[in-house]
Amino acid sequence: MKQFKVLMLMVLVMLLTACGPKKEAIDEDDFTRIMTNEGFSIVNVEEQFEKYGHFEEAYLAIDPNNKYQIEFYELEEDEYAKSFYQTNKEKFEQTKTNISIETNIDLSDNNRYTLTTGDEYKVISRIEDTVIYLNVNKKYKEEVNIILKKLGY
Repeated sequence: MKQFKVLMLMVLVMLLTACGPKKEAIDEDDFTRIMTNEGFSIVNVEEQFEKYGHFEEAYLAIDPNNKYQIEFYELEEDEYAKSFYQTNKEKFEQTKTNISIETNIDLSDNNRYTLTTGDEYKVISRIEDTVIYLNVNKKYKEEVNIILKKLGY
């Protein structure tokens, strides 16, 4: 019975998400503006990703206390963003334990995966050809979720 309730809750969340408004991807200007307004320092890290190809933009937003960072990537095409998302999601999944908490949303134009395990909170979120990535201490979970909401991810 408990498994049935969990399954029904997951179906309800997916239905509500699928029927919700379409998510809009932000660009590097939006990311920089929003994060700067939140007091974050912005670092352009595009050079680090040139050797991989397919990355158009890559930025880190470092919180005012230097405790964590939120990463923003814009890739050449949706397909590259999907692949980048999937690769990092799989890396996150490899760190799961039997007491981990995860969420997963997969739609055609966006995906979002979160994992809380041990002392870590991890998020990989894709909208079209952009990806937000973070891996922070779980004590910052509420804080980063507020910021992710402001970003639309």
